[in-house]
Amino acid sequence: WVSTAPAWPAVSGYVAPIDDLRQKLEAEILPASWATLTPHAERNALFLVTGETPLADVAVALARDDSAAVEGWVAGGSLRRPTLEELEAWKTSPITFYAVIVAPFVLCKPVDA
Repeated sequence: WVSTAPAWPAVSGYVAPIDDLRQKLEAEILPASWATLTPHAERNALFLVTGETPLADVAVALARDDSAAVEGWVAGGSLRRPTLEELEAWKTSPITFYAVIVAPFVLCKPVDA
């Protein structure tokens, strides 16, 4: 048997092909309670993905340091920090999110969004 996969050099700074990265991040998107996300919000590392923007798309762009895509979502309001009103509301009426860690950040999206 002979592998037809490309021989990737074993060097630091290797960037995985986008399909591999997407599959990895999609597999890491899991339901999370507000209680689980609270510590990340407290350290200002929690970002909310809103609207029709797929959580996986944002995670991949962030992991690949695609600043143009990230800046576009921020400018359009579909990637932002939770508001104080949302944080207070979630304390009294917790909801479930889908979340993924793209260190040092945590991205979340309400399950019903």
